Amino acid sequence: MSETRRLDRLFRVAERFRRAVNVALDYEDTASLDGYVITPLSTAVLSRIASGLGPSAKNRSWSITSPYGTAKSTCMVVLTQLQACPIQQ
Repeated sequence: MSETRRLDRLFRVAERFRRAVNVALDYEDTASLDGYVITPLSTAVLSRIASGLGPSAKNRSWSITSPYGTAKSTCMVVLTQLQACPIQQ
């Protein structure tokens, strides 16, 4: 009879990957973004939103859609944490 191996003994998953990001719960938790790698798509989304926040901007409504698991919520947590950062002068 062959020996059974448990996956949890072969692989370790970092704590931050054990659940999905929840904007309402994680927006103030800076640890929720530990290890986050911003993608080109996230950069484009954040850039469009940032340009829409300018004083002369006319487009201030966005619809962000993509398949499940593509980091939409994480991107929004990045945005909220960026907005909370004081500007250094």
